[in-house]
Amino acid sequence: PHYTIEESFHLALETKSKVLNPTSYQNFRGRVNRFKKWLISKKIDLKDDIILINKKLVIQYLNSVLQTTSPRNRNNTRTDISSLFQTLEDNEIIQDNFIKKINVLRAIPERNKTYTTTEQKNIFKYLKEKDIVLHLFVQFISYNYLRPVEVCRLKIGDIDLKDKKIYVRAKNKPVKIKI
Repeated sequence: PHYTIEESFHLALETKSKVLNPTSYQNFRGRVNRFKKWLISKKIDLKDDIILINKKLVIQYLNSVLQTTSPRNRNNTRTDISSLFQTLEDNEIIQDNFIKKINVLRAIPERNKTYTTTEQKNIFKYLKEKDIVLHLFVQFISYNYLRPVEVCRLKIGDIDLKDKKIYVRAKNKPVKIKI
């Protein structure tokens, strides 16, 4: 049986909703929906057969993402679309996941400025006087090497004052223990 673009994307999104965590799924769904909107803007009917989407078309989309954002976002978009097409291949809706053959661009990371000791002391002094909550937030990041989202996820029960440990829900493992 032939599947339309709409049916194929719906099936892949349904499948991915069961295997991805909520945040990852939300990002994945957003990228897939942006790809669908782009297809519509290029006068491609979502009722057409899924085999209408080819490597050249996806490269055009990725180039448009690159023009409006960054190489990193373009690569992340490529990864999500590849994951979508891999799900379609696994379910035998398409023959081959051709997205894997699209090259990954080199994305040069931007180095953040390191503050001098004097600047750091002035920042902490200012925060302590003007915004105690932001001061605490910055302390969690700088002293514990936590990501901002990890600090946001912290609960009072995650902080063990007796053993001097913090239990953090991290992106790479269920619980990370910081001493």
